[in-house]
Amino acid sequence: MNMRTREKPAKIHHDRRYLFCMLKKMKDEVELLSRHIEVARAVVEFQPIGIMKLSEFLTLPSHRIRYSLHVLEQMGYIRASPDGAVATPQASELLAHLDEDLNDLIGLLNDMKKTNSKSLKKMH
Repeated sequence: MNMRTREKPAKIHHDRRYLFCMLKKMKDEVELLSRHIEVARAVVEFQPIGIMKLSEFLTLPSHRIRYSLHVLEQMGYIRASPDGAVATPQASELLAHLDEDLNDLIGLLNDMKKTNSKSLKKMH
């Protein structure tokens, strides 16, 4: 019996740490996505635009701008041109539906929060 009581707290602690890590990763991904969207929005507005101008305009280091441009190009939202990055029609479509997509995500997170609050009330 002593073994069981020792095992449970370790497992609970491990599960909590795992969930914390998952939430941290999700937060980091949301922050990265936010930067990619910010870069896409700037390209749509000021195209064609180069890395240095984007870096200056968005006050972000050029290596971060370069990475976001690379990701956006791989996803088909921008393309390179001799004068700088140019947005594709997909970029405009992404931005046009962004509020709707974000609201869906916010709804999921709010549902998680409500479920957690209800669980906490039942525990007390």
